[in-house]
Formats: sequence, C-alpha cells, structure tokens
Amino acid sequence: MPSKGKGKEKAAKHRVLDPYEKPIRDLTMEELNEALKENPKHKSLQWEHHKRILASCDKALNDLQVVRERRKMMQLHLKFLQEELKANKKAADRALKTQKKLQRSIYWEHSPKARFLMMDVKYAIAEPYRANRDPALSEGEQRDKELLQLWADASDTETFWEHMKDILPPDFEENLPENKRRRRKEEAERRWNEESPNGSGTLLARTSLAAIAIQMSIIAFHGDMATGEHESDVVIVVLPAPEAASTDINKIVRSSYADIFYSKFTREALVEWKNTSEWEHCYHESGVLVLLTGEGSYGDLAFENDRALGVRTAHLPAGSTTLVPSDPSSPRLSSVVQNLLKDKSGYINQDAGWVHSSRAVELLLDKVKKLGGTIVPGKTVARLSKDSSGKTAGVKCADGSEYIAECVVLAAGAWTASAFPELKLEESCVATAQVVGKIQLTPEEGEAYRSNPVYLDLDSGFYMFPPNDENIVKCAIHAAGFTHRPDPTSASTPVFPISSSHSDDKDTSKGHFETAVPKAALEELRTGLASTFPALANKPWAGTRMCWYTDSADEDWVIGFHPRDAGVVLATAGSGHALKFLPIIGRLVADAIEGKMPEELVKRFAFDRAQNDVPVSRPGKQQRKLNLDDLVTTD
Repeated sequence: MPSKGKGKEKAAKHRVLDPYEKPIRDLTMEELNEALKENPKHKSLQWEHHKRILASCDKALNDLQVVRERRKMMQLHLKFLQEELKANKKAADRALKTQKKLQRSIYWEHSPKARFLMMDVKYAIAEPYRANRDPALSEGEQRDKELLQLWADASDTETFWEHMKDILPPDFEENLPENKRRRRKEEAERRWNEESPNGSGTLLARTSLAAIAIQMSIIAFHGDMATGEHESDVVIVVLPAPEAASTDINKIVRSSYADIFYSKFTREALVEWKNTSEWEHCYHESGVLVLLTGEGSYGDLAFENDRALGVRTAHLPAGSTTLVPSDPSSPRLSSVVQNLLKDKSGYINQDAGWVHSSRAVELLLDKVKKLGGTIVPGKTVARLSKDSSGKTAGVKCADGSEYIAECVVLAAGAWTASAFPELKLEESCVATAQVVGKIQLTPEEGEAYRSNPVYLDLDSGFYMFPPNDENIVKCAIHAAGFTHRPDPTSASTPVFPISSSHSDDKDTSKGHFETAVPKAALEELRTGLASTFPALANKPWAGTRMCWYTDSADEDWVIGFHPRDAGVVLATAGSGHALKFLPIIGRLVADAIEGKMPEELVKRFAFDRAQNDVPVSRPGKQQRKLNLDDLVTTD
C-alpha cells in the first residue's frame, strides 16, 4: 500500500511540470504546447489542452452568434433610419451617414474567415484527417488525435484559415460568391467600356434591362446562382415569349403625347431606332395621323407638344386633300387619307411610324448574349426567396433550383401581379386584354395602302397600321380592356384561349400568336373599320388576338424599389406604351437600381405614389370582365 508521501508526490507531478515549476492550469498556451511536445502522453496536459481549445472554439462561435444577433439589430435600426429619412428630410445627411456605417458592419459577416468560423468546425474539416488514419491507433485514439488537431487549428484564426486553404481546392477562395461577383462586375465594366467609352459599368442593367418593361421575366442583378455552373449574371426568361404583348408584328412609335415627358423621351428613342447597325430596319417612318377635336382633347395637347419640340408636323383641317392645305402644289394625300379627313381634322406627325416589335426583341436578345448575359429559357419562378430579415434574396424555381441575388428585378409584364401575390401589386398593376384583329391583303391592295400613315383616333380608341411586308394590316381599339380574375379576390391574370385560326405552321415568335377574343370587341373592330376603311370592312379576319397590357391608373410606369421589400425592384405597368422606348427604357431601371434616378422621376414612377395628375389616353373608358364563354375567332 503506497505511503501518503508518495501520493502527494504523484499528485504534485500532475499539477506541476518542470521546467516551469507552476500548476498546469497556469501555463500559457505556448508553454502548454511545448510541454505536450515533450510529454505527448501526459494525460493532464492533454486534458488541459483539450479544454482550452474547446473553450476557444466555443468563444469563436459564440462571438459569431453575437455578430449575427447584432446584425439583425442593425438591420432593424437601418430600416428605422430609412423610414425616418423618408419622413424627415432634415435628418437626411445624418441618417445617410449612419446607414452607410451600418451597411459596412452588416457585410463584415460575409468575410471569408467569419464565414468559415460560422460553419460546424468538426464537419467542415474532420474528413481530411480521417483520410490519414494511423492504422496503429485504436478508433478512440484516432478520434482523440483528430479532435486534438482540429481544436488546435481552430484555436487560432490565422492558423485555422491557413489550414483551410491547404485542404480545400486551390481555386476555392477564388470561387467565393463575393469574389465571383467582383470578377463578373469587373469583366462587365471592361466589356462595356470597350464598346462605349462613356457607358456605365452596370452592363446588364444598361443593356438587357432595356427590355425590362416589355417582357423579361426576372433579372438577377449581379447575383449568384445557388445551383448550377453558370459564371455570368443570370437572366431567367422565355424569349421571345409568344404570349407577350411585344411579340407582335408591329407597335406604334409616336412622340404624340399629351404629357411632354413622354414626348421628349420618344424623341430620344427615335434617335436609337434609326441606328440601323443596332436595330436593322425595324423602324418604319410612315408617319402617324392623329385626329383632333379642337376642344383640348388628348390629341390637341399632343399636337401642341409636338410643335413645341420641333417635330415635323402637317396640320390637316377637315376636307384636306394636300399635305399643306394652303398650297395646292404640295404633295397630294392618298384617297384613303382624304376619306379619313372627310369630316374630321387631324395632323400628321411625320417623325413617327411603327416598329417590327418581335424582331426588335430578337435583336435585343442577341445583344444580351454578345455582352455576356446568360439566358435560361423554360424556367418557372415559383416564389421569391427571403433572407432571415424577410427581404427578398433571390428566386426559387419550380424545378427546385434557386437563384440568389442582391437585387431581383420583376419585369414580368401582365403576369407581375398574379405571379407574386405576396407583393400586393394588383391595384397598381392590372392585367388587361386589348383586342387585335389582322386582315390579309392581296399584293395589289398592299401597294394601295402601303404609303398611308398609322391612323390613330384617341377619341374612339380605334387605330390601324399600314401593311407590313407580308401585306397584313392590323387594327385595334385602345380601350380600358378586359380583366380576368379566377376568383373575386385574385389579381387579373392573362389567359390565352386557343384560336381556331391558329396554325402550328405559323411562327409565333414573329408576332403571329393568335387567340379567341370577346365577340363584342370583334364587332366593335368591324364598326371601326366600316367608318374609316370601308373597303376593308367585310374582309375576313386573318387572325385575332388578346394582347395583354399591365395598366396603372394614370398610365405612368412603375419603376423602382418595392416600398416594403428592399430586395425587389419593380419594372412594370407599361400601360400599352412601353415598346416604343425599347432602346432606352433600361436606363430608367438601371438608374433606379443605382440610386441615380432624378427625384421627380422617382416620385412619378413610385409604386405607392398618389395618382399623377396627367392627361390619360383612355379617359372615361371602363374595364370589362372577360367572359370565357363569349369568345370567338370570326364574326
């Protein structure tokens, strides 16, 4: 039986270690590591080392938990400051400085070191150790060895990070999301600057976003995909979408607006449309004949704006037979136009015409691809993805794939409100069906009507195009349209009942997509034809279609951040007059994203604005409910 003295001596041996001559618990970490090298099987040293490493890991993870909680508080504070900024303009400078400081703090969490420390350390790097098992060690001894090395590495952040870089693929750090974003942005800026020295570095926002109010479904702006191997920014679209309003044989291009903002903006767009190296010969300057009432109508106000901007115009009183009524030697009006002006006055906007819209969209797609954009067709977005604060952080698709983004731009046209009901857009972005009819002319008839301008009567809403290269004329009524709500509480949703005249031989991407239409609307088209182009009034329909708009109450667009979700930018509510701005409308969206949009335009296009006090092109017209049992394709 051992003596008491020997027991004390043995206990002292575990408490005190030469050459330090102090208790093990008082050793520094450096001293403890040196002692372990000399006494690797010293149980007390091992246990003390394990405790310290575990405590170090716990502290690191706890610190990061504190960071996460602090980040949530900062986000709430940031949201409060943003609201204060809107409500109190005097506090703008102070709030803006605090906001930037908070944002810098929030994004610290995304540094590589912090990100790795937030992982479950054991499962993150235990596997490489298991690959180097020592067969002489038992399973328990091997586990102790793995954990010992694991904790030792994790106890020091720099050592831990260096070890992680050693065991991970060489390009791992290069492929971190923030580094991929940075490289893509730099590459986009380089390509953009090569093509346009004065251009913006936001490449996709300035190019592919040009189509955003027309028919692009979603753009993940400077985002990363959570799945897949794509390297460039992702545009999730199905283009050209046959059902989209822009995939059509033609759209009017006119500066004839009662609101001078759109008159000026059209003049800018026209400069681009005439650039045939970009848009080929999509634009046809046929002129647009706008009827006047002389009583302050929309057309009267448009005439004043066109003249103020120096647009080439020809005022034509009722009964005019020549382009300049006071000069009999001026060019003679066609018999068709003379008939239109028999008892009505109007003016021809000679700096206007129409554009082959579906071809323009195809050209835009080609431009997106050349500039490095990736188009992913056939994707159905199921819902918006949210982060822990409830902010949109990407989109989830029906096939399970997810696209993560700093900013999600919703430009889903007539599907915007119904596809994203959680955003409550149904009151400001109403999907309405406009009825279109097409008539096939003979080559001789085509030549007789080809020199005519576009006819536009904004009082009745009836308008008609000259023949295209296929000798097809299209007519429609610019009205409040038809709504379709599957149930009384849902948003109006586009529907496309198949037309009996639709043929699989027709190229729907070229604008020949056809549907059945309300019988009453087709009768109204016949009435409009009879009073304007009587020679065509009884010709059969070559095709009919419901063309779905996204209407706002004041016909201004909705462009800007959603007021209740800072991760969503809206680019919608084209209200039947967005396609003409195709080459330049993306500038507005890009400016909204980058915070560069002028204050007056921010107010004009805000989702939660009060209705703007501007003349509308469809005054007094009421929306009608679509009756699916009353649809036809012929008279």
